[in-house]
Amino acid sequence: MLTLGIPTLNRYDLLEAASVSAETGSLKPDRYLIIDNGMKFVYDDFYTSLGDRLTVLTQLDNLGVAGSWNKICASTPDIRLISNDDIIFFPDTIEKLVRSFDEKAVVYPAGIVSTNAFSCFIIPDKVLEIVGYFDESISPGYGYFEDNDYHRRMIQKNIPLVGIPDCKLVHHHSSTLKRLTDYEEQEHHRKFKIAKTNYIKKWGGVPGSETR
Repeated sequence: MLTLGIPTLNRYDLLEAASVSAETGSLKPDRYLIIDNGMKFVYDDFYTSLGDRLTVLTQLDNLGVAGSWNKICASTPDIRLISNDDIIFFPDTIEKLVRSFDEKAVVYPAGIVSTNAFSCFIIPDKVLEIVGYFDESISPGYGYFEDNDYHRRMIQKNIPLVGIPDCKLVHHHSSTLKRLTDYEEQEHHRKFKIAKTNYIKKWGGVPGSETR
């Protein structure tokens, strides 16, 4: 079974665009799992058409990125594809990723840079058994450096992060900041600094300069 898991926080237009692009691909997900951190998800005609293939888990509190990823991992069997809500899949993106499934690797589309690998990735049960789940204490209720932390732990366990050649997508990664109010932008910078501090405390340096 292929599950597409997508966390979202008040970006339901992007979420639907991502889901529609997945549904029109050459390989469709058997199940869609939406982690709704904004509590405003609405079942429109498209989502209704998915029937029991769609599960929406509405959270009373924002789980943040790591918490949402952990919720998806704990709620789904292999094969699970986790994606940002600001992704647009090419018609063959998901098929190429699934064809490249490796139980002892995390795979992602090489059409995006490796620093954004965790924007769209397949993480198998075996990797979770070896590396563990994502560290929610790095960026509690938010979303920075948890991917760097996980990759660091993967390296220590000899688990590769593999970019799949000729596998592409569109990632609107700048869309989040553009939507922020002045207050929200200040909060973003504050939480970013907290996550950065937590990462340095754990690993002795910023990504690429760790001492532990």
